[in-house]
Amino acid sequence: MKMRVVVNGTALSADVVPVAGVETAFVDTGAFLQALGVPTRGVQWGKVAVRKFCEVAHLRTRYAPPPEHVFYVGLPLPALPDAPVGADVQPWHMATPAIISQPEDRWPDLLNLVIQQFRVAQNPALLPREGNTYCNVFVWWCSRALGAEIPHWVTGVGSPARPGDADAWEMDANVTINWLRNYGAPAGWRKVLSGPALAAANAGQPAVVVWYRPGDIGHVAMVRPGAMTAKGVPIAQAGARNFDDGYLVDGFGTAAVGLVEYWVHD
Repeated sequence: MKMRVVVNGTALSADVVPVAGVETAFVDTGAFLQALGVPTRGVQWGKVAVRKFCEVAHLRTRYAPPPEHVFYVGLPLPALPDAPVGADVQPWHMATPAIISQPEDRWPDLLNLVIQQFRVAQNPALLPREGNTYCNVFVWWCSRALGAEIPHWVTGVGSPARPGDADAWEMDANVTINWLRNYGAPAGWRKVLSGPALAAANAGQPAVVVWYRPGDIGHVAMVRPGAMTAKGVPIAQAGARNFDDGYLVDGFGTAAVGLVEYWVHD
């Protein structure tokens, strides 16, 4: 089976024979890297575990390697559903994702698919109307599908809740940002700069950009894999404009560039 392999950000390909009925197998690190034409001088890892998680197999060393030497083998990714996920629910309800990515299952192409499945530019549940916009709902849906929920409904102590629970209430964008500041760390979120946020997205990790605006409407968006440009990091968002292939300035405007915060989930 031909699989795509990314080693230190470089895309390669290799013939890998999966073992039927075996979830975990061990291969010789040096032999595998040499087969890919990757320099192995100074690499002394022993063996790596090859384990399939959903649609993505990860190669990681049995012993913790330097982060820059983690590499991935990508199995065929799931196809996007025909209809936008969540189009049949109200925006204050949970959307059931068709594509998910858990912490052991990170891959930039998979992150893109998680974001794209909601088709935010066309999804009727997320389009602005009657003076309402749904940036925080879109981030809620995406982050839940990524196993790193930034909730829309919370209890009085900041715990994620189900819509309509007796002790639950909805958060707007500004309150969502305060949730990140007050409760994000225990939930696995940490504040970073734009570069590390984009690096996280390019590794398939959840990353968001937020703008807290006291006395006004705040804004939150997903950072997506891609390259930094003069318009900032690549983002996907709901809001006054809905898109999944824009950049920071497209959604937040130039005035927000020095005021936004970036958060990533490890």
